[in-house]
Amino acid sequence: MVVKKIEFINGMNGILNIIKGDYILINLNNDIEKVGTMELYFRDHKKITLESIYCRDSYRGKGIGKTLLDISDYLLKDYDSYTICGVYYPCQMIEDIHIKRSEEELDSQARRFYLKNGFNILSYRDYIENQDKYPMINSKDFSPTIKKFKRSIVYKKISKLDNYRFIERDGSLYEK
Repeated sequence: MVVKKIEFINGMNGILNIIKGDYILINLNNDIEKVGTMELYFRDHKKITLESIYCRDSYRGKGIGKTLLDISDYLLKDYDSYTICGVYYPCQMIEDIHIKRSEEELDSQARRFYLKNGFNILSYRDYIENQDKYPMINSKDFSPTIKKFKRSIVYKKISKLDNYRFIERDGSLYEK
Protein backbone atom coordinates (compact mmCIF):
# COMPACT_ATOMS: atom_id res chain seq x y z
CA MET A 1 0.00 0.00 0.00
CA VAL A 2 1.22 3.49 -0.89
CA VAL A 3 0.16 6.37 1.36
CA LYS A 4 0.57 9.98 0.27
CA LYS A 5 -0.21 13.12 2.18
CA ILE A 6 -2.27 15.85 0.49
CA GLU A 7 -1.73 19.50 1.49
CA PHE A 8 -4.12 22.33 0.61
CA ILE A 9 -3.67 26.08 0.55
CA ASN A 10 -6.58 26.60 2.97
CA GLY A 11 -5.09 24.31 5.62
CA MET A 12 -7.24 21.29 4.82
CA ASN A 13 -5.31 18.06 4.43
CA GLY A 14 -5.89 14.59 3.15
CA ILE A 15 -4.59 11.09 2.93
CA LEU A 16 -4.35 9.19 -0.33
CA ASN A 17 -4.12 5.40 -0.05
CA ILE A 18 -3.23 3.37 -3.12
CA ILE A 19 -4.02 -0.24 -2.29
CA LYS A 20 -2.80 -3.08 -4.53
CA GLY A 21 -2.07 -0.55 -7.27
CA ASP A 22 -5.64 -0.52 -8.57
CA TYR A 23 -7.78 0.66 -5.66
CA ILE A 24 -7.56 4.25 -4.39
CA LEU A 25 -9.12 5.67 -1.23
CA ILE A 26 -8.94 9.43 -0.63
CA ASN A 27 -9.99 11.03 2.65
CA LEU A 28 -10.09 14.81 3.06
CA ASN A 29 -9.91 16.31 6.54
CA ASN A 30 -9.84 19.66 8.25
CA ASP A 31 -8.31 20.06 11.70
CA ILE A 32 -11.35 18.49 13.35
CA GLU A 33 -12.97 15.81 11.19
CA LYS A 34 -13.19 13.92 7.92
CA VAL A 35 -15.06 16.14 5.43
CA GLY A 36 -15.13 13.98 2.31
CA THR A 37 -14.10 10.64 0.88
CA MET A 38 -13.82 8.99 -2.52
CA GLU A 39 -13.04 5.44 -3.67
CA LEU A 40 -11.83 4.60 -7.19
CA TYR A 41 -11.11 1.22 -8.73
CA PHE A 42 -9.02 0.87 -11.89
CA ARG A 43 -10.58 -1.69 -14.22
CA ASP A 44 -8.02 -1.08 -16.97
CA HIS A 45 -6.23 1.90 -18.54
CA LYS A 46 -9.43 3.22 -20.07
CA LYS A 47 -12.07 2.50 -17.40
CA ILE A 48 -12.17 3.65 -13.81
CA THR A 49 -15.05 2.82 -11.50
CA LEU A 50 -16.16 5.49 -9.06
CA GLU A 51 -17.08 3.27 -6.13
CA SER A 52 -18.19 6.16 -3.94
CA ILE A 53 -17.87 9.88 -3.37
CA TYR A 54 -19.28 11.46 -0.21
CA CYS A 55 -19.11 14.80 1.50
CA ARG A 56 -20.12 15.66 5.06
CA ASP A 57 -23.48 17.39 5.20
CA SER A 58 -22.10 20.61 6.70
CA TYR A 59 -19.49 20.89 3.91
CA ARG A 60 -21.77 20.38 0.92
CA GLY A 61 -21.62 23.16 -1.64
CA LYS A 62 -18.11 24.19 -0.53
CA GLY A 63 -16.10 22.44 -3.25
CA ILE A 64 -15.17 19.23 -1.39
CA GLY A 65 -16.61 16.92 -4.08
CA LYS A 66 -14.96 18.97 -6.84
CA THR A 67 -11.66 18.78 -4.96
CA LEU A 68 -11.95 14.99 -4.80
CA LEU A 69 -12.56 14.87 -8.56
CA ASP A 70 -9.59 17.24 -9.16
CA ILE A 71 -7.35 14.87 -7.18
CA SER A 72 -8.53 11.93 -9.29
CA ASP A 73 -7.79 13.96 -12.46
CA TYR A 74 -4.26 14.52 -11.21
CA LEU A 75 -3.77 10.86 -10.30
CA LEU A 76 -4.88 9.85 -13.80
CA LYS A 77 -2.76 12.46 -15.60
CA ASP A 78 -0.67 9.85 -17.41
CA TYR A 79 -3.70 8.53 -19.27
CA ASP A 80 -4.60 10.21 -22.57
CA SER A 81 -8.31 9.62 -22.00
CA TYR A 82 -10.48 7.39 -19.89
CA THR A 83 -14.05 6.87 -18.77
CA ILE A 84 -15.01 7.14 -15.12
CA CYS A 85 -18.33 5.58 -14.23
CA GLY A 86 -20.17 4.56 -11.12
CA VAL A 87 -23.50 3.81 -9.58
CA TYR A 88 -25.69 6.79 -8.78
CA TYR A 89 -26.63 6.12 -5.19
CA PRO A 90 -27.41 9.30 -3.26
CA CYS A 91 -26.87 8.84 0.46
CA GLN A 92 -25.04 10.32 3.43
CA MET A 93 -21.69 9.64 5.06
CA ILE A 94 -22.02 7.39 8.09
CA GLU A 95 -20.87 10.31 10.26
CA ASP A 96 -24.03 12.22 9.22
CA ILE A 97 -26.55 9.44 9.76
CA HIS A 98 -28.13 11.42 12.63
CA ILE A 99 -29.09 14.22 10.18
CA LYS A 100 -32.43 13.38 8.62
CA ARG A 101 -32.52 14.04 4.86
CA SER A 102 -35.22 12.77 2.54
CA GLU A 103 -34.27 10.55 -0.35
CA GLU A 104 -35.59 13.26 -2.70
CA GLU A 105 -33.33 15.89 -1.14
CA LEU A 106 -30.27 13.63 -1.33
CA ASP A 107 -31.18 12.72 -4.90
CA SER A 108 -31.48 16.38 -5.88
CA GLN A 109 -28.10 17.24 -4.34
CA ALA A 110 -26.36 14.26 -5.95
CA ARG A 111 -27.92 14.90 -9.36
CA ARG A 112 -26.88 18.57 -9.24
CA PHE A 113 -23.31 17.60 -8.24
CA TYR A 114 -22.87 15.04 -11.02
CA LEU A 115 -24.35 17.25 -13.74
CA LYS A 116 -22.36 20.30 -12.60
CA ASN A 117 -19.17 18.23 -12.87
CA GLY A 118 -19.84 16.98 -16.39
CA PHE A 119 -21.22 13.52 -15.67
CA ASN A 120 -24.05 11.94 -17.63
CA ILE A 121 -26.78 10.18 -15.66
CA LEU A 122 -28.24 7.05 -17.22
CA SER A 123 -31.10 5.00 -15.81
CA TYR A 124 -30.42 1.34 -15.26
CA ARG A 125 -33.34 0.45 -17.51
CA ASP A 126 -32.03 2.61 -20.40
CA TYR A 127 -28.62 1.02 -19.99
CA ILE A 128 -29.99 -2.54 -20.06
CA GLU A 129 -32.18 -1.83 -23.10
CA ASN A 130 -29.42 0.00 -25.04
CA GLN A 131 -26.10 -1.48 -23.90
CA ASP A 132 -24.66 -1.24 -27.41
CA LYS A 133 -24.88 2.58 -27.17
CA TYR A 134 -22.64 2.59 -24.09
CA PRO A 135 -19.51 0.51 -24.84
CA MET A 136 -17.60 2.46 -22.19
CA ILE A 137 -19.80 0.94 -19.48
CA ASN A 138 -19.63 -2.72 -18.53
CA SER A 139 -22.18 -4.04 -16.04
CA LYS A 140 -19.60 -6.56 -14.78
CA ASP A 141 -17.69 -3.60 -13.33
CA PHE A 142 -20.46 -2.88 -10.83
CA SER A 143 -21.41 -4.57 -7.64
CA PRO A 144 -24.63 -6.59 -7.45
CA THR A 145 -26.22 -3.54 -5.76
CA ILE A 146 -26.96 -1.90 -9.10
CA LYS A 147 -28.75 -4.99 -10.36
CA LYS A 148 -30.68 -5.55 -7.15
CA PHE A 149 -31.87 -1.95 -6.65
CA LYS A 150 -31.76 -0.90 -10.33
CA ARG A 151 -29.82 2.26 -9.52
CA SER A 152 -28.82 4.76 -12.18
CA ILE A 153 -25.32 4.94 -13.61
CA VAL A 154 -23.11 8.03 -13.85
CA TYR A 155 -20.34 8.25 -16.40
CA LYS A 156 -17.97 10.80 -17.87
CA LYS A 157 -15.37 10.62 -20.63
CA ILE A 158 -12.24 12.52 -19.62
CA SER A 159 -9.39 13.67 -21.83
CA LYS A 160 -5.93 14.66 -20.70
CA LEU A 161 -5.87 18.12 -19.13
CA ASP A 162 -3.31 20.83 -19.78
CA ASN A 163 -3.26 22.11 -16.23
CA TYR A 164 -3.77 20.38 -12.90
CA ARG A 165 -4.69 21.80 -9.52
CA PHE A 166 -2.06 19.67 -7.74
CA ILE A 167 1.64 18.95 -8.01
CA GLU A 168 3.61 16.08 -6.48
CA ARG A 169 6.70 16.75 -4.40
CA ASP A 170 8.56 14.55 -1.92
CA GLY A 171 5.89 11.83 -2.06
CA SER A 172 3.02 14.22 -1.22
CA LEU A 173 0.43 16.10 -3.28
CA TYR A 174 0.27 19.87 -2.92
CA GLU A 175 -2.41 22.26 -4.11
CA LYS A 176 -0.93 24.88 -6.46
